[in-house]
Amino acid sequence: MPKDTDDHPAPRKNSRNINNLYDLTRYVQTKTAKEDDDIVANFSEVEKACRFLLSKIIAREEDDPNSIPKNAFANFLDVLSHAESFRLRIIEQAELALNTWHVYYAREDPTQALSLEEAAKLETILKSKVEWRTVYMKIMKKTITLDMYYLFISKPWFASDFMVRLLEYNPHMFQATEELKPHPRNCILLLSEDELKQIKEMSKKSLQFIKDSYEWLEENFSNDIMMGLYSEEFQKTHPPPTDLQRLQNLLRYYLKHISDIYLTVTTIFPPQPSQNSAS
Repeated sequence: MPKDTDDHPAPRKNSRNINNLYDLTRYVQTKTAKEDDDIVANFSEVEKACRFLLSKIIAREEDDPNSIPKNAFANFLDVLSHAESFRLRIIEQAELALNTWHVYYAREDPTQALSLEEAAKLETILKSKVEWRTVYMKIMKKTITLDMYYLFISKPWFASDFMVRLLEYNPHMFQATEELKPHPRNCILLLSEDELKQIKEMSKKSLQFIKDSYEWLEENFSNDIMMGLYSEEFQKTHPPPTDLQRLQNLLRYYLKHISDIYLTVTTIFPPQPSQNSAS
């Protein structure tokens, strides 16, 4: 068995769990562990919140597309970003299990090393990282375009609602002044430079849609643009940029993947039982 260091004890035999995975990481000093070592155990709550918020949006849209609460889509995206954080954390733990735990115990105590099947499952999780980031970004971009669309046709209508949201999604599109200091949504803070560019390009398309829509309203409802905006004719000629039901299906697909990889990792490295749990 490995010896304890001054700072961190080595994990003991028959103690494979998430906490000890991080203990070993500290022990061998191959990675810097974060303060919060566990996968947060309430992913199911985040999953339920994502499903609930989107289902409420769909219900309101079916009842009256002009009555969707103005923060509904943005709030959904902020909760969705927590789901993505879970996914990335699970991948981090899979990487630690393969590159730290397995490598270390294959040498020090093979009985504690991963089986071939376990290693293969974790390798599959690691290979999924980029593919499922693409799915996450697809959900985000579709949601943002829907948010901008429904803000434009919302009641009561205020141009400022649209512009504030545009700034929240694209804080770098406009130069900050003392009067105007963009505050990005939490989901935007977690994006890479390339991903921010994707959001910017998509937002430009939303702006063009607004411009084209307003020109159409001026041509067809010059006497009462607001009446035209809320008309069935406008909805038929200017439908939403994406279908809400398809977005819901994509969300289910994405959340199921996170649930599946969470189950895989926690089956191999179970969360440590709380002191209050029955022995």
